[in-house]
Amino acid sequence: MIQQIEDETAIPSTFTVIPVKKRGTQYQIPEVMFTSEALVIFTKEDGSGWELSEGDEIQIHLEEYETKDFRVEGQMIGYKLIHNGELKKAEDVREGLRQNCILSATEKGEYYPCLIGRSSDITTLKNGTITVIEK
Repeated sequence: MIQQIEDETAIPSTFTVIPVKKRGTQYQIPEVMFTSEALVIFTKEDGSGWELSEGDEIQIHLEEYETKDFRVEGQMIGYKLIHNGELKKAEDVREGLRQNCILSATEKGEYYPCLIGRSSDITTLKNGTITVIEK
């Protein structure tokens, strides 16, 4: 899945692979907990990624559980892609209890959408969806 990392100064602390189930046109993200710098990699149920062409998009919608501490606006999450075995450096960071992010394919190949914890606290996702938009 990951054969190389584009930015070797930013190696995640742990890797977790989570297969997502397809329901209709969307893939359902289950409840997930992860820590700071932990990488969560989503796959199809068979463990494969998504075959995309240049310009295709992966849309991710997430909902976090509200915390009881001082941070009620949600944890920071980085959104990344693995493309043909390489964890890409590009990252889109979002914060909030409900987050939406669109990741675009830069060229044809197999893609895996990923999340990386960017807050010092544990991030707990309630649920989410992945939608692939072919251009």
